[in-house]
Amino acid sequence: MDRRIKIGMVILGSVAVAGGIGYLIFRQIKKAKQQEKELKEKEQKVEQNIADIKQGEQQVQGVKTGNKVTPIRNIDKGINNAFNDIRGIKIYPARKSTDPQQGHQYAEGYATIRSSAEVNNAQGIRDLWKSNEIGKVEGGNTVIGTIQGEKYDDLSPKMRWFYVKLDDKQKSKLGKSFGWVRADVVTFRDFDKKKGKSGFDGNMIERYNTSYQLGAEVFPHSGWNIGYNRVDGDLFQNFDAKQLDLNI
Repeated sequence: MDRRIKIGMVILGSVAVAGGIGYLIFRQIKKAKQQEKELKEKEQKVEQNIADIKQGEQQVQGVKTGNKVTPIRNIDKGINNAFNDIRGIKIYPARKSTDPQQGHQYAEGYATIRSSAEVNNAQGIRDLWKSNEIGKVEGGNTVIGTIQGEKYDDLSPKMRWFYVKLDDKQKSKLGKSFGWVRADVVTFRDFDKKKGKSGFDGNMIERYNTSYQLGAEVFPHSGWNIGYNRVDGDLFQNFDAKQLDLNI
């Protein structure tokens, strides 16, 4: 074999081996970078979950202390306060913020109002040609309306929706008086929970007859038996109540 051919084959072989080694090294480096990236993402997710838990604990503590009601959100960022506490309050579009009153870190700054408690866009899976969107309300200080009712959709996990009586400005703008809005795109301002008022007016005590004291006999007044008769066949005879044997 020609010496030049041998040299060429040796060179090609060396290049191939070097290329293979280089490719393996490249793959290892790429794999290591990918693993490092995934590890960082997991760490960030864990840190975010811890922050969310702490934030939730602080919010719950805020509700328990005193009479203040503040937005509490679940893992899906939907408002999780008891319905009885937030019924009738004003809600606003949630915006990106660490302040629970303003929104949360994933909010987009607007709320979509819909005619039913579901996401049904014209290009969505429900109906290709129809949409249940009434309109959008933007701005963190813009009043959407007041909460009137609630409902959970059929997604997994289920998402909470609020039935809202729209503010006069939104009613004029959207041409509707009521609509549905998802709980993760809205927020409300802190407020003091109203104390329940008892309907008891004390009349029961005023009407209660206290003429008989504790420890009185079963028949406390004399002559209680006047006019009482005993039936004995066709005869009606008066009887002495003092001889009445009460076998209790």
